[in-house]
Amino acid sequence: LHGGDVALAQLGWSAPQPLDRRYKISVQLLDGRGQVVAQHDSEPAGGSRPTDTWQADEPIVDNHAVPIAFGTPPGDYQLVAVVYDADTGARVQQPGGDVLPLGAVSVARADVPAPVAVIPMQHRVDAALGPVILAGYDLYKQGYAHAPETPLAPGDLLHVTFYWLAPDPLPADWPADETFTLRLGDQRLTAPLAGGAYPTGEWAPGELVRGDFDVLYAGSDRRPVLAVSDDEMPLDVIPVR
Repeated sequence: LHGGDVALAQLGWSAPQPLDRRYKISVQLLDGRGQVVAQHDSEPAGGSRPTDTWQADEPIVDNHAVPIAFGTPPGDYQLVAVVYDADTGARVQQPGGDVLPLGAVSVARADVPAPVAVIPMQHRVDAALGPVILAGYDLYKQGYAHAPETPLAPGDLLHVTFYWLAPDPLPADWPADETFTLRLGDQRLTAPLAGGAYPTGEWAPGELVRGDFDVLYAGSDRRPVLAVSDDEMPLDVIPVR
């Protein structure tokens, strides 16, 4: 698969007795760190077969299409499913935990990079930070990409997606594995730009690469600060409650 494609999964469900609650299914693409890089959430069968309408032992066919975002680093990923309460968000525990492994997905680098202008981002900045260009970024409470204005409470995780752009041509001193530092109050995260599995030394000139990360919101500050090399940039203030 490439960025812009979708990973398809067909799930089959049944319950030994009628259910009195509605559950949702989240099909997620995880990288080697266990970080969610793509997902599709819905009630079964696209919402047409909510779980509180199932009959005992009735077979339910449930199709999901997980969009692979442009800029997703090439590599091997795991596709998993999570079942959770539609009202509370609490995950349903399975015998082996709360995650159902579905299989492996391989993502390849696109032959032709997608134009940056067509890639959706919350914040477009086009700022040079160290040797790389930050095209833009997303900020939202973990699991709330569909509702990015959802406020965070202390103890919640802030999800950050960076959209990095390699210069074209690459400079002679282009780093083998550039890192960034993200500060949010007293929390500090330092990591490779794309998470480590796709170091900058493998990037192509002009390539756009996503990096997905989570950082704890402890309640002491609402404005993250991003640093690459000696350059710093404050990001947008996050919504809190």
